[in-house]
Amino acid sequence: MSTNPNDLSIEELEKLLAEKRSRQRFSTRMESKSSTLERGAQKLKAAGAARPAVNIVRVGNRLLLAVEVFAVAGLLIAGLAIFFRLQELNRESVAAQAGTGAVRAAGLEAAATLPGASQPPSAGTPERFKGVLKQVVPVAIPMPGPQQPVRIVIPAIHVDSLVVEGDDWEALKKGAGHRVASVNPGQRGNMVISGHDDVFGEVFRYIGDLKPGDEVHVYSKEAKFTYAVRNRRIVEPTDVSVLQTTTEPTLTLITCYPYLVDSQRMIVFAQLAK
Repeated sequence: MSTNPNDLSIEELEKLLAEKRSRQRFSTRMESKSSTLERGAQKLKAAGAARPAVNIVRVGNRLLLAVEVFAVAGLLIAGLAIFFRLQELNRESVAAQAGTGAVRAAGLEAAATLPGASQPPSAGTPERFKGVLKQVVPVAIPMPGPQQPVRIVIPAIHVDSLVVEGDDWEALKKGAGHRVASVNPGQRGNMVISGHDDVFGEVFRYIGDLKPGDEVHVYSKEAKFTYAVRNRRIVEPTDVSVLQTTTEPTLTLITCYPYLVDSQRMIVFAQLAK
């Protein structure tokens, strides 16, 4: 075939042009595939180079998190240890003060803790104080008088009990006990009556169920006095502030809490009804 374009027919020129275009398209496709493969290889290479760095960062973050968790756990454990140690020191301090008071004045063992305990006094006395406390002269129980309380009735919880004078272990075996030196029914001041919640008849087992407004009737040999419940509170056995005198005629009921555990005291406060 002649290579001179002037010697070629139109059909031959069109055929040559078509072949040229076909070769160009083929060349373009190959170049495109080659470029695509090259870019893919570059991406794989870059990903392979970056992966170790990503893994190192991830591992580092996890190690830091573990260190932080252990640090927080250590602080919590240390805080709990300090808290329990302080509690122990406080208990030792209370015990030491109670023992010192027993040496200083008669009857201070009873004054150091609230009445109503469900175990005899010696059961909760530190061993080093038992010999000292035997020397304590018990507070003299006054002769019964016409104004002293002799009976307590609480309709809301079905209580109807004898009230004896005194609130020590022996007195509370007989029923509810009127604290020596607290006021008599109807008088201005704080009348304190205690009773057990889980021994010796469980006289005051349910006083924690009393609500504001519930009535408490206290009888002397001469009259009946009605008190209305104001509120109640759970305190530690050493919180003798509830025994303090008041300016109004009030009634304070005391028993152990919780039932069969007796580590605290349930206090119910009432006021003389007008």
